[in-house]
Amino acid sequence: MRNCRQMAPGAVLEIARGRRARWWRGSRQPLLAVASFGVSS
Repeated sequence: MRNCRQMAPGAVLEIARGRRARWWRGSRQPLLAVASFGVSS
């Protein structure tokens, strides 16, 4: 339980960063964002 609680905040921050990066990239350069997303996935 302790490990899960300690890891949770970090996971949330990583997810938030990922969403910000995707939104920023998408708003700045939609084509590149779509291309990079397709390659990564």
